[in-house]
Amino acid sequence: YLLRKYAADIGINPRPLATFMFSSGFLFGPSLFWYTVTMARKVQPKGKIILFHLIPFFLFLSIIVIHRMVAKSWGIPYSLFQYLLSSMHFQILCYMVLSIKEISLFQHRIENAYSSLEKMNLNWLKLNVIAFLCMWIVDIVNFLLGKIEILPDEVELLMTFVSLLINFLFANLIIYKGLTTPGLFIELPESPVKNKYSGSLLSPEQSSLFGEKLKEFMEKEKPFLEPEITLQELSSRVGIYPRYV
Repeated sequence: YLLRKYAADIGINPRPLATFMFSSGFLFGPSLFWYTVTMARKVQPKGKIILFHLIPFFLFLSIIVIHRMVAKSWGIPYSLFQYLLSSMHFQILCYMVLSIKEISLFQHRIENAYSSLEKMNLNWLKLNVIAFLCMWIVDIVNFLLGKIEILPDEVELLMTFVSLLINFLFANLIIYKGLTTPGLFIELPESPVKNKYSGSLLSPEQSSLFGEKLKEFMEKEKPFLEPEITLQELSSRVGIYPRYV
């Protein structure tokens, strides 16, 4: 609304920009799904897979360009716009279902791992999907009620504002999490293992003895089931100097 008003004041056609901004909606679902897969599987999607998921986005852009060439106008007919909007909502729903399924598989894989970092990643992924789901529910309700035409324009604008408000708050939450918990977004590379213990004072016999003792303690006491256990606490309970552990 503000875009149209400002463009009218300065004599600029807002249609092209608004139309191309609308096309970004076809990126919401794939972005959520890629992020979930990257966090859960610790792998990044390949180029061909990304292009496959971008087909709806490029298809919409093609429709815009073709309509512009044929009709000599950036304005999309109302019936076609409603069809495209319905397709967008359906696409987002499908990707949210896939993301929820991916989170469910991720949760099943870490049930016996009890890693604090993995649990934090799981909670963050759940929050991602919940935020997207809330935005989608507001948008789909607004869309369906708009089709029925039982709501005044003020209510539709209010629901649009609520959707954008959720988006705004979640975007700021991402920034906050990125500053306070960078591990959610950046996987730090591990130090090379081959030289890590090159300066150890343990003899091979001591190393083997401590290793067997630690292994026996792990199998009997299962301290790995305690996500908050520290190295110092473990070394105290197993009776080995922390540096050697």
